[in-house]
Amino acid sequence: MRPEVKYKSTAPENKSTSRIIVWLRNDLRVKDNYALHWAATKAVKGAKEVIPIFCFDPRYYSSEDSITRYETRKTGAVRTKFQIESVFDLRQRLNNLGSHLLISNERPEDFISKLISKNANNYIIYQQEICHEELKIEKSLVANLS
Repeated sequence: MRPEVKYKSTAPENKSTSRIIVWLRNDLRVKDNYALHWAATKAVKGAKEVIPIFCFDPRYYSSEDSITRYETRKTGAVRTKFQIESVFDLRQRLNNLGSHLLISNERPEDFISKLISKNANNYIIYQQEICHEELKIEKSLVANLS
């Protein structure tokens, strides 16, 4: 089953330009990435900007926020190294295609809110996750944009 692609327009439909923000989380490939494919091929007509982003969410990586109730890290050193390498590989692949990857160390709901343009229709595209914590982050993003 393909991941569901979500989007939210935050401006009236009569705006002449569109900004598509592609929020990448766990699917860091280019070739078979459904969200990137949608943004590139089925995107809103007149889209002027497609902005792929990745956030190193402090809830998974920072020393205080990433400790579980069992006093272990949500993301250990080996996984963090793998994640960094994967994100930089994704950035290089997007650069080779003439695009770019914005990388942030902020919470996604805070960072994405800063990318919203008042002069455009804004669409946030992401693959839906199934875990409780990721779903809470999605709800928080939607709440920040409302």
